[in-house]
Amino acid sequence: MMTSHDTHGPLVRPRLERLWTWADPLCYRTNFRYEFEMEVFDALETESFAVVMAGMKILKEGSTFNDYYGFGSSRSAAIEEAERFRADLAGANVDVVVTTSLKIQAVFHDDKTQPFYRGSVRCFHVPGIWHRQDPGPQVAGKTDYEIWRNGAPGAGALRLEERLQAAKCRDVAGDRRKGSLR
Repeated sequence: MMTSHDTHGPLVRPRLERLWTWADPLCYRTNFRYEFEMEVFDALETESFAVVMAGMKILKEGSTFNDYYGFGSSRSAAIEEAERFRADLAGANVDVVVTTSLKIQAVFHDDKTQPFYRGSVRCFHVPGIWHRQDPGPQVAGKTDYEIWRNGAPGAGALRLEERLQAAKCRDVAGDRRKGSLR
């Protein structure tokens, strides 16, 4: 059984996808190809974490933070942790780095359950056993950005911020979102 969850990020690229899965509706141990159409969106979320590095070796990994407090909020929590690491290791020859992952996952709406959190939308992830009938580019995946290094913005900070702002402008959740995108 699938369970829905609240997503705090924007929903972009709405489309009607033709999907299929194997099904045995009468439990006769004979699978049939079941074809259907579903309105699918790409949900964007971020996760951020801090690490302490000596050269290319990771000495310490921090917690992984998500968008619980709003889209992109994982960054500030990871940077706070990284600043604590820097203070604890003052004078040491190490780098403290924060990396943010921008995750894109295919989802569809749960229209029967209201979102619990303000600014969120209730969705199901498209399961891996559902296959696309139409070939085409898939956008789902994860891209990592180094957003902070030793107290200064990292190489990917500006690029990530541009992608987050562009995604917020393209949000199509509309009235399904409980409040405004935060």
